[in-house]
Amino acid sequence: MGAPLVSVCIPAYNAASTIERTIASVVAQGVSDVEIVVSDNASVDDTVAIAERSGHPFVRVIRQPRNLGMVRNYEAVLAASRGTYVKLLCADDTLYPGGLAREVAALSAAPASVVVAVARRDVSVAGRGRLPRAPILRRGDRLETGPALQRRIITTGRNLLGEGQAVLVRGDVIRSAAARGLGDPYVVDLSLWFHVLTAGDAIHLPSVHGSFSVSRTSQSWHLRRVQTRQTRALFGQEAMRLGLGRSARLKSNLRSWWYVAARRALLTIASRRGDS
Repeated sequence: MGAPLVSVCIPAYNAASTIERTIASVVAQGVSDVEIVVSDNASVDDTVAIAERSGHPFVRVIRQPRNLGMVRNYEAVLAASRGTYVKLLCADDTLYPGGLAREVAALSAAPASVVVAVARRDVSVAGRGRLPRAPILRRGDRLETGPALQRRIITTGRNLLGEGQAVLVRGDVIRSAAARGLGDPYVVDLSLWFHVLTAGDAIHLPSVHGSFSVSRTSQSWHLRRVQTRQTRALFGQEAMRLGLGRSARLKSNLRSWWYVAARRALLTIASRRGDS
């Protein structure tokens, strides 16, 4: 059997309450040549059983014999992918119908590009507490070079691509990036995008293609207390690599602190609305 067109990679840990909905949102895309790879990080609930009985013929569940930690599980599920294009989807996030096909079409039509980014909405796991969609690339842009976008991520102090469900990457590029190591837990997405953007350009599609779930039980919620430190460390490292001066690095630190604080407040509001 040849490689699939798309691999949707789902790292999971104790995701029994959400994994079925997440897999169903991928199946509903209507893309026939897709594999769904679930890497279960030694869950103690029914995550594996639910994933295996999803009914999709191309769901592949990998059982980790022990808990690898969040970052290593991300690396493992990406390494197991075989698709020409790859999307990293958390086990409590969802894709909206039709989005995946549009992302594939955009990357297929742009050989110099390695990643396509779309908008997404923040929602509580219960589906309440919706927040406005986040801006991704510069308004009006459809294409941005990798080096230029890396610099803008640093100077704005923001993750301008978004979380995994908002991004589709060429398979060989993302597997190579994951093999290098993805850094600290809170900045796993950003670390991955910095690696990916060294290989080519980015495309922006302004439509909303999915939702990012916010809950007090999620890994991202529990990591919120260390996110500022990890973000600043990554931005400082990448700023040095790109040759940005001290002034740019200081601005990046201030803006990343403001962005993380503001986003933490927004996620807190969404979580309280949804979890109450």
